[in-house]
Amino acid sequence: MTTTFDILTEYFDSLDFAYFTSHDEQSLAVHLSSAVATYRLSLVVMEEGVRVSALVPVYAPLGSRILIAETILRINRDIHEFDFRLDAGDGHITLIVSRVVRGCDELDLLLAEVVEILDKYFPVFLSVIYGNEEPEYALKFV
Repeated sequence: MTTTFDILTEYFDSLDFAYFTSHDEQSLAVHLSSAVATYRLSLVVMEEGVRVSALVPVYAPLGSRILIAETILRINRDIHEFDFRLDAGDGHITLIVSRVVRGCDELDLLLAEVVEILDKYFPVFLSVIYGNEEPEYALKFV
């Protein structure tokens, strides 16, 4: 029987992607690049499927964390199944999603959706952090 972890490794092996696995073979980490950015993803095998955590490649400085928190609240209101989170301690922004994956095709679709959402909202985070835009204004261009 093919396990979910086998599906993950088979998928990344078929694409010749470098990835790192945990000792217990329950998680792996990989970097995925798009036209917008390179994202670090962690995929964890859970009883109910796979949890993908994708780190946004910018952190929120202390002075902008309240605005980033507001931005995340506004984004999460509009996206379903996916959830952006802000680590208030270090300012890291992460996208989280959990889904049952039965094969490489479903994993490919999931990862494409993750990268699409990251590419869509990464410029918003940059606008709020470095462009001093208000969240409501920055999200108008999405």
